[in-house]
Amino acid sequence: MNLSDNGINQSYQLWSSVCSALSACVNNPQNARLQQFFVSIGGLTVLDGLLAKLIYNSSGNSSSTKLAVVVTKTLDACIADNYAVGAAVARYNIVPNLLTLLSYNMMNSGEKFSIILTLGHCTDGCEENQYVLVKNNGLPLMIQALTESQDEELNKAATFVLQNCKRITEKLSVKLSEDSSNTDAAGHLEEDLQHREGIIEDYRVKAKQILDRIEQLENEHQEVSRLF
Repeated sequence: MNLSDNGINQSYQLWSSVCSALSACVNNPQNARLQQFFVSIGGLTVLDGLLAKLIYNSSGNSSSTKLAVVVTKTLDACIADNYAVGAAVARYNIVPNLLTLLSYNMMNSGEKFSIILTLGHCTDGCEENQYVLVKNNGLPLMIQALTESQDEELNKAATFVLQNCKRITEKLSVKLSEDSSNTDAAGHLEEDLQHREGIIEDYRVKAKQILDRIEQLENEHQEVSRLF
């Protein structure tokens, strides 16, 4: 695929049509076998590689970014409502790439919604993908999306991701607390221990802040539900 500016512009419509056709084939609960077949013949590998190339080329290139969103929608169609395929995503760099794409400022709310919804389906029931999202600072991006956007569907998608990752965040917070209380069994120097404990404490505080924010969002959602 030619990823120069002219190449992207010329192939955008073609790739959009290919991705739309593929989405139509697999985006149906009755087509779960097609989703599995798509993965078995290397479909995720192709989309993962294409997404990575487009994101690498997306800086200042709106056509690359828009095509990356089209590929994201195709990925979403391939993994939605299929936990086995969603778990297969963990073998690739898809979640970090989606977070990178989401961090770009040139996208509208609809495009951001597509990326966040795909992240929701990646993390739904898959602890490995949840961990990758948390590790790559995905939760602050979700909270930023909630605070900056008034789009109801985008907010629902971001809340979906936060709820998916709530348990893994709690587990990581507990693990960090346990690690910080362990003695220096390996014989590290005292200054190294102090540095390590400082880092652990920083992560624990951030995890606590994220959990408090998720709980606040859940309470707000319950309040709105009662009003209607």
